[in-house]
Amino acid sequence: MSSKIKVDTIENVAGSGNVSLGSGHNLVVPGNQTVGGTLGVTGTMAGASTLSLNGVSAQTTYAIQTQTKPIYLSSTDTTYADVTLKKGAATTVDYLQLRDDSNNLDLKIDSVGRFIADRQPNFEAYLGSVQTFSGNADIQFNTISHDVGSNYNTSNYRFTAPVAGRYLFYIHTYTSVSNGAIRALHLKWMKNGSEHRDLTDGGYSPDGGYSYHPAINAAIVMPLSANDYVYVRLAGGGYSGGNVRFDSTKTYWGGYLLG
Repeated sequence: MSSKIKVDTIENVAGSGNVSLGSGHNLVVPGNQTVGGTLGVTGTMAGASTLSLNGVSAQTTYAIQTQTKPIYLSSTDTTYADVTLKKGAATTVDYLQLRDDSNNLDLKIDSVGRFIADRQPNFEAYLGSVQTFSGNADIQFNTISHDVGSNYNTSNYRFTAPVAGRYLFYIHTYTSVSNGAIRALHLKWMKNGSEHRDLTDGGYSPDGGYSYHPAINAAIVMPLSANDYVYVRLAGGGYSGGNVRFDSTKTYWGGYLLG
C-alpha cells in the first residue's frame, strides 16, 4: 500500500526562509517546475537532458558568468568537438559574432563559414611624393592607405606590434637613378633598429649589368613580441651615377597579423 502527502506550501517555521530535507536525502520532482526568483546551485547540476532557454522576449541576453575562472565547456560526445556551435534555421546572416562592451564587432563567422576579423591589425603605407636618397636611409613611407589599429607611425615610418604574434609583411619598390642606372639595389627589413633580412635587386643582364627601373617585390613572415617595431632601410648598392629615386605611389609596404 502506498501513500501520498499533498502539500501546497512548505514554510520554515523558524523564519529563515530555507527548507532542509536533511543530509543524504534528495528532492526528486518529475514534472515541470517554475522558479519565480533566482535559482542558486551551490553544487553540481547534473543530468542527461537538454537545458533549454525558451519563451523569452527579444533582446534578452543569455549569460554564463564566473568571477575568477574562465568558462569551460566540454562534451563527451566523440562525434563533435569539445565545444560545438550549431547553426539553426533562423540564422540568415551571421553564424557567430563576438562583440566588445560597446557592442563593436570584433570578429564574426558568416552564414557560409567565412571568418571575418574587422579589427585584426593591418596596414599599408606608401610615399607621398618622389623621394631621392644619396646613401643609407630609412625609406619614408609617410602616407597611409589603411591602418587598422593605428599601429603605423607616419613620422618615423615604423609599424609597432600591438600584441605578440606572427606578422606577414610585403613590399614593392619602383626605382631609378637621376642620371644613370642601378646594378644592385639593397633594402633591409629592420627590426628594433637591427637588420632582420636583406632585400637585394640586381641588374637584369647575365654579366651583372645595370637596370634603369629595378623593382623589388618581397614578403616575409616575422615573429614579433608586443612593442617590437619594423621599418625598411635603403642600405646602399651599385649605381652608375646620381642618386636613387623612389617613385611615390608605386613604392609601398604593408603588414598583417596572422595570429
